[in-house]
This record gives sequence, C-alpha cells and structure tokens, in this order.
Amino acid sequence: MNLFSLHLRSCLVVPFLIFSAQCLLAADPFPTQALPGTGIGGNLSGSYEPSGAVWHSGISKLLTVSDGGTVTSMNSDGTGVSNWWIPGDLEGITVADPNSPFVYVGVEHPDSILEFNIDTGLVTRSFDLTPWLTGSSNRGLEALTFLPDPLDSEGGQFYAGLQSNGKIYSFQLPILSSSTSTTVTPLSTITPVAGRNDISGLDYDVENEVLYAIFDNFNALRAMQPDGTFLSEWELPKDDQEGIAITTDNLFIAEDSADIEIWRYSPFPFLLAADFDNDNDVDSADIVKWESDYGLNADSDANNDGDSAGADFLFWQRTFGIGTTLTATVVVPEPASWLLWLMGIMFAPSGAKRG
Repeated sequence: MNLFSLHLRSCLVVPFLIFSAQCLLAADPFPTQALPGTGIGGNLSGSYEPSGAVWHSGISKLLTVSDGGTVTSMNSDGTGVSNWWIPGDLEGITVADPNSPFVYVGVEHPDSILEFNIDTGLVTRSFDLTPWLTGSSNRGLEALTFLPDPLDSEGGQFYAGLQSNGKIYSFQLPILSSSTSTTVTPLSTITPVAGRNDISGLDYDVENEVLYAIFDNFNALRAMQPDGTFLSEWELPKDDQEGIAITTDNLFIAEDSADIEIWRYSPFPFLLAADFDNDNDVDSADIVKWESDYGLNADSDANNDGDSAGADFLFWQRTFGIGTTLTATVVVPEPASWLLWLMGIMFAPSGAKRG
C-alpha cells in the first residue's frame, strides 16, 4: 500500500465514508521547476518596502508599490525602473483597463483606493472604503485586484483583502460611468478560509478566471474561483510575502523583508499542473494519461512529489476545465462518482494493473 493510500484511509470516517476536506486539500509543495527564483529588486532603493504588485499587460511592465508611498514600474528582469510618489501606506495595485493610463492603488489606514494616472503622475480620485474595511492602522487593506466582467456596467469589480480577518470585499466603482464620482457600491464578502487572517496579496488570472491570494503568516498561495471556491494551494518558499503578480508562466512575489526583494519564479505551472498531456488545458484526456502513468512513473505528477498517484488525480479534479471551455460532452466527474472510483484504485491490491 502506498503512502497516499495510507493517508486516504486516515481521512476516512467509518462507517459513513466521509472524507475530510482538510486531508484532501492540503497545500502542495511549491513547484520545484520554478525554484530557486530570481531576485529582480536590485535597482530599488534601500528604503523600499515592496507590498503589492501587478503585471500591466498594456505596457508590458511590472508595477509595484511600497509602504513608503512609491509606485514603481520595471521590466520583468528588474531593469528600466521608474518611480512615482504618492503620500500614504500603499499596500496593493491593480489594473482595470490595460489600454487606459489609470491604475488603482490600495491604501491602508484610512483604507481606500486611489485612481492614479501613470501618464501624468497624478492621483485623480480617492474612493473611501472605511465603512466596510475597518482594520486597525496596520491591519487594514492589504491586497487589491480587479476582476473584469463584460456584463458589469463599470467593466468589473474590485476585490480588496482585509488583513485583520483574511476576508475579501468586492466593490463596484464608477470608473466608466464617471470621471469625478467617488461613490463606492459594496457587493459581497468572501471568506477564503474560515479562521485564517493575514491576507497580504491578490491577483486575478483573466484568461483562466482564477483568483490568487497570498496569506503571509501561513506562507500560502491559494487559487480560487472568483466566488472563493477552493482550487489549489501551494506552500511559498520564503517569508514576508506581501504582493503577487502573474503572467503566462511567471509568478512575481513582493517580499517586504530585510532583503527588500521582488522574486520572479518561472516557469510557474499555476493550474495547468494537471495538464498531463501538455496540450495547454486540463480536460478528460489528461485523466486518461494519468491512469496509464499511475504507480509507474512521474509523468502525471501535478503536485511535484515525484510520482503519479492519487493526489495528482485530486489536483486534476479540482482544476478540470482550466484553459478550455467545458461542453456537455466533457464533464468532470461528480464527487460521489469520482470518490468511489478513486477508492477503487486506492484500495486495489498493491501492484495490480490499473487500466
């Protein structure tokens, strides 16, 4: 019996056959192919405290902010640094429209979102979030991202993470309907993990519709659907990680520590780790590949533990549909059916051929 079978049995509650979500959804190791990472913060000033990041696809630049009020633009390798100064404790930055000169900066205490024009270097509006985000002076707004939505009258929603309770608050701001209004419309509140606080970074993968969050104290990078539904979680390799930005295969982490560093991890597989047949999507063909590899090799190893095993199937099941459009003929197994099927494999006699 392999280790996953033993772990699976330890999570099984007899006689009800109830699985513990915490057993099955434990954080995966950080992908080894992305390590050790490359430091790209060497051109930042010695007093810079990186606290938020976003990739600006319109200008192909990484934008970061610091606790001391600096907005920075740089190339993906850390060269070509340009700075602007905005008063306040800046903790997050996001882009709503990559074809616009406006970016949006998250400020902690008083918690707010600033509209900032990178062409002029001027703040054009301030949106007050204090009626909803009520953290203390150093436990307030700590993360910010934008989720585009073509059906939304303002083009999408802003997600702000509150450090004191780990929750994500979504808002609609009048960024299309007005150039002067500062009205804030609250929409919803998401609790990614009950009882977990210290959310420190947010970013959104528009192409695959995946929300990413960093939880600093837990050194965790969590992937979710926009409503907070769990997809996957990885252990982060360092400490004091306060900002996240993603591109196709690059993961940027702003590290607010003595190193004053921004790390680039590449290639980072994100949620295509279960793309076992390497065709840039996670679909039914990948589980066929996994079944042929199970127990024989590491060709279908989604969690980087060196084998093709049951944990890799669970990763596939959680991320099914990433990179592709689901159709009526390609349907991920429902929990009841895939659980029984997986149990059949896990409890099969050791060494038996799975086919």
